[in-house]
Amino acid sequence: MECTWTRSTLNSVQSNPSETYITSLKSFKKICVTGATGWLGREFAALLDRVLGEDFNRRVTLVGSTKSILQINEMLYPVISWAEFVDGSDFDLIVHLAYLNQDKCASLGVKKFVETNRLITEDALRVAARSSSSVLLASSGAIKHYSPLVSSLNPYDVYAGLKLETENMFASDKRIENLTIMRIWNVSGKHILGRNSYALSSFIQQAKNYGRIEINGNSRSTRTYINASEMFQVYLNVGRKFNRIPIDSGGFEISLYDLATCVAKLEGLKKTSVIEAGNELHPTHYNPDIKFFEEIRLESKIELSDIEKQLELIMKP
Repeated sequence: MECTWTRSTLNSVQSNPSETYITSLKSFKKICVTGATGWLGREFAALLDRVLGEDFNRRVTLVGSTKSILQINEMLYPVISWAEFVDGSDFDLIVHLAYLNQDKCASLGVKKFVETNRLITEDALRVAARSSSSVLLASSGAIKHYSPLVSSLNPYDVYAGLKLETENMFASDKRIENLTIMRIWNVSGKHILGRNSYALSSFIQQAKNYGRIEINGNSRSTRTYINASEMFQVYLNVGRKFNRIPIDSGGFEISLYDLATCVAKLEGLKKTSVIEAGNELHPTHYNPDIKFFEEIRLESKIELSDIEKQLELIMKP
């Protein structure tokens, strides 16, 4: 069976790839990436490494919760601690990815989960305002998919509520001159493996470890996937036209069943290795409104990889 997917209507026209985003990145002399040791942080650091090359160490500061060393594209880079970030230098661009995801809610408890994420937001906002930095702020499609309510007992609603708080705090601070709010939906990338709370990572791990893929939930449910590097490239070209406007990430729409089938095909499994185990009566579609994202992509002439190319990047050595 061929891998199939449905392209969102606005994604039906693609342009030739462009290096526009390189010019955008190189306009910032001092770049900071928070949450650099998370999987999206590693994806962004890899993009910076490819663009800046030997200039990376001079211009980029990677931030984690503690000091460490990060391997990116076979290079080793230092990661400073959160305390060093808060008390340290100013930056031209802060890419703020640091956040505790909803899977930490159970282990920490709701109160601690909320307190920790609020402290992360307050610290990052303080540094950004002090620096008068441009900010690329990671938000989430969870805001639109769940009920954003910090007082909820549902960890997904709590997470969505905190993300909405963060958006509002940054958007209302006039000391930040230029703010791009990335509402991230479903993203792929070579560092996603091991994150089994994500459907894509779970499917790949199941295929590799067990020779089968079991779909929990309605197999007709759809997701919209985009390669992380390509997503960041689009957001880097937002400019002032969409300053402070939350923008959903775009991508290629695919059902969970077709996604599992594509993974099985690339792993060399038979079609029968995909098991529909879900008992949900209705499919749950987790797809964005891409009109702003697609406008930026087309203006920037950035081409998006289809789902097979995205999977090959992750699954093939």
